[in-house]
Amino acid sequence: MKKKSILAEADEIVSDGRGYGDPVETFEHIAEIVSAIKKKEFTADDCCLVLMVMKLVREEQFHKKDNLLDLVGYTRIRYDIRKGVKKVARSPRL
Repeated sequence: MKKKSILAEADEIVSDGRGYGDPVETFEHIAEIVSAIKKKEFTADDCCLVLMVMKLVREEQFHKKDNLLDLVGYTRIRYDIRKGVKKVARSPRL
């Protein structure tokens, strides 16, 4: 069996949504809640960037594949947010 690349694995996770729904909509919802709590506007892009930084810090402290896998996934989601993609297209199963 051929081992999947980290890019293919992250794409599958993001496209599948891990059962949490559309990732772009999720980050938009996170931004609404954080904005209400902090009484300052936060965007989906801001929230995604914070999680990317968190994964970088964790990876710096201790290497785990999950850190890098999530970082790749968050990078994909941030790209979609910046392009204005509302629904992440599902990738075909590899």
